[in-house]
Amino acid sequence: MQGTGGRLPAGAATHAAGAENFARKQTSVIVYDAAMETDPSPVVTTLERRFAAAGLDLVQPFDAARYNERIAGHPRLAPLPLFGRDRALGVLVGNTGKLWPRFIQAYRSSAALQAEPHPLDRWVIDATRAAVRDIPAPVELRFSHDGGPRLVSMLDAAAASGLAQLGPVHLAIHPDHGPWLGLRVIVVIDREPPPPSPPPTPCEGCAAPCEGALSDALAAGTGSVAASWQRWVAVRDACPVGRASRYGEAQLRYHYTKDRRFITEDDCEISAPPEGSP
Repeated sequence: MQGTGGRLPAGAATHAAGAENFARKQTSVIVYDAAMETDPSPVVTTLERRFAAAGLDLVQPFDAARYNERIAGHPRLAPLPLFGRDRALGVLVGNTGKLWPRFIQAYRSSAALQAEPHPLDRWVIDATRAAVRDIPAPVELRFSHDGGPRLVSMLDAAAASGLAQLGPVHLAIHPDHGPWLGLRVIVVIDREPPPPSPPPTPCEGCAAPCEGALSDALAAGTGSVAASWQRWVAVRDACPVGRASRYGEAQLRYHYTKDRRFITEDDCEISAPPEGSP
């Protein structure tokens, strides 16, 4: 899986430029104002516009120190950088189904993106770099696919930020979109964070039908999510929250199987399962 620093791989400039063009269409350069030191809203508003242009339509500012408190003592998770402060501005970035048309448009038009071993990760990396390109402060990035000393828990970030509630089967449940979201990157900026957001409680009072669906998925015992992906989708489908935000068939199948046929075929073209599919 690709890292987040250093030079882009050969041929990546084409789709990196595509991601940056999406961002540049939405806003001009961020101009520094001393008020930004204590008021994060101008930077966050700009990031919302830029990320939304790439289909990353969930942008939640928070105090990175709250995440650090939540994961303190975990043997594998490292704290987010605070730049010598007691608190720092974190921005959790994710997506609903709105990511899919942006991503497939880029993928189908870019031979370089098609050559990537993890094209969606690369799309997110390039869109993120474009979005933060001129923030007038030090910035650190932590992607969901990072490992080793950069490993983060996106579920804990979602809970710490107030974007979503950690549900009974360890899915992030958004109050509007339910489990139909992806968590992609945490942007940490050397600025003061906003006040904490009230924690959402979409699971409150729910009978937790997801628990039975999870038991069914685990009982399948195939050892491979791709081989029994319908059972794992059923865990999300069991959630009564956010059903209108359910991903389309192609997006679902790609996320669970990583089969690139579903990037190149529209939903209407895959209404019937391909021959030999589970």
